[in-house]
Parts: sequence; C-alpha cells; structure tokens
Amino acid sequence: MEYAALIGEPLGGQRLDVTGWSMRQLLDGAALLTELGAYGPGGRAHYGGQPGDPDRLHWTGDTLCPPVTPRGQAPAAPFRPR
Repeated sequence: MEYAALIGEPLGGQRLDVTGWSMRQLLDGAALLTELGAYGPGGRAHYGGQPGDPDRLHWTGDTLCPPVTPRGQAPAAPFRPR
C-alpha cells in the first residue's frame, strides 16, 4: 500500500491510502468527508498535491457537501481552492 501524508488542518498528520493513484490524481487531490472542518458534519476538507512532492497532500480549504441533486436540476458549483 502507498500512503500520502495530509498536511494542514483539519486532518493534518493523518495518512491517506493512495494505492493505485496516478500522478494526475495525486496532483488533483481529494475532497475528504469530515466533521472536523469549518462546516462540521457534512463538510469536506480538500487536499491537493504539489509537483515534486507525491508523498504529501496539502490542505487547500473546506467546503460544505452539496445536497443530493434531484434529477433534472443542475449540480452545485465546483469547489474553487483559495
């Protein structure tokens, strides 16, 4: 298994299993469900990679998980890191 360290709040110090992730996926990062972020339960902490540093994902911000979108309606706007 391969792991990437999460750097920065709210999940800093934990490790994420990135086994099988491509370099592109590591750079894109992940939006991880957590109740520890700015939005509490139902929030996501966003972590992204940096070129030349594949073993660490850096915190880029928190977002509230969008509600489930009923069929026929547009999805919520995408996350824009700060």
